[in-house]
Amino acid sequence: MIDLASAAGPLIGDPAAWLGIGGVQLSRYADLFQWLLHFIQTVLLLVTSLFLVYPVLRHPQNVAHSRGVGLLALGFLLLSAQWAMEFVPVPDLVAPVLALASAVSFGAGCWEFASSFVDTAERVKLVGDEDGDSSGGFGDDVDG
Repeated sequence: MIDLASAAGPLIGDPAAWLGIGGVQLSRYADLFQWLLHFIQTVLLLVTSLFLVYPVLRHPQNVAHSRGVGLLALGFLLLSAQWAMEFVPVPDLVAPVLALASAVSFGAGCWEFASSFVDTAERVKLVGDEDGDSSGGFGDDVDG
């Protein structure tokens, strides 16, 4: 008679090994699937950062806010490097430092895009120092 546990053993493993102290552990195929997903995500992050870097390097005259796009690309490169730390044995401090550096780069890149829409104290001072010059604008077109 065929023992079903031994026949299914190579496929799903021993069911007792799936049970752990805190719940269900992953089988070796689920671990492989997790690794494969992590690898695909890392590659896609790297490809995204290269798609951002290419127009800035190749056609900088056609890119508006090239500094902002460059900072976002740097953020994606640092995030890709952080995700790649899963595959390389490095000290435990490297991945969090890369995560912080990528967050700072993303923030600086977003600031490059948003800074022209934010009123800082310096811009408000420049607008307030116009000495009452009211020429121009839509208010002068009253001839109608």
